Amino acid sequence: QMHKAIAGSELAVLPKAGHLPNLEDSQNFNEVVARFLDHRI
Repeated sequence: QMHKAIAGSELAVLPKAGHLPNLEDSQNFNEVVARFLDHRI
């Protein structure tokens, strides 16, 4: 899968969201992004 080909990437599945996860499931989207950034910055 694509994320395995990109070094440092992570796969997050948001089952309640479709093409616009930041709008359709904003709370979980923000938590996933914050967790990712906390480990990178």
